[in-house]
Amino acid sequence: MTVTMQHLLDWLARYGWQAQTASEEAITLTFVGDDPEIGFPVFMLLEEDWLRINIPLLIPAVPPAALLALRLNDQSRLARLAVDNDEMIAATVDLDVAAELTYETFELALDAVTYLAETASPRLAAVASGLPDPVLPHLQAPAGPFTLHPKAAAWSGLPDSEAFPLAQAAERIVRDPANFSGTDTFGNAWFVDNAADGTQIWVQTRHNEIRAYGVNRQRRPFPRRDDA
Repeated sequence: MTVTMQHLLDWLARYGWQAQTASEEAITLTFVGDDPEIGFPVFMLLEEDWLRINIPLLIPAVPPAALLALRLNDQSRLARLAVDNDEMIAATVDLDVAAELTYETFELALDAVTYLAETASPRLAAVASGLPDPVLPHLQAPAGPFTLHPKAAAWSGLPDSEAFPLAQAAERIVRDPANFSGTDTFGNAWFVDNAADGTQIWVQTRHNEIRAYGVNRQRRPFPRRDDA
């Protein structure tokens, strides 16, 4: 099924929302959460292959280190925090329209992105005001430097023809803190590089060692709570 703007309008009505403006490519509306005095603007942009749902967070500037940690999808596997070119922080989710998008997936995405917007806003506001956030130490990227474990290729289950170029990519990815995706419950730090074609290279590290790496043909969130 090809998802059209009319599908989105119908799904919004089913969800209990009503668009304030709608064009061939975009929908805008206001989301009011648990606090009736706070309204979040919601923007939906429908492209050929992707639907992006964006909820800007109306907060002051946040230190880069705090923003790096708080952009993680620790509240949700669907939604994440992102920064646009104007340094506006937003809760966002991208849905693959070409992958038979259904109302059920759309509903889950709205639940995730609204939950993230409501829970991240006070944390970010607190950090921007100089107050400590107890979650930050567990979500900051390891400082490095990183070394490649001798058994990383074997643990990744990759043939030699793929292991060497991916190992080089993994070393590049972990050097950029912007690729840090979080730490799982086992203490593994995960880095992800999302490519424009929808694939992603993932890297698993522990104690500043690259332990495993690979390629996902379709993007998935990291870290997962069940990752070992």
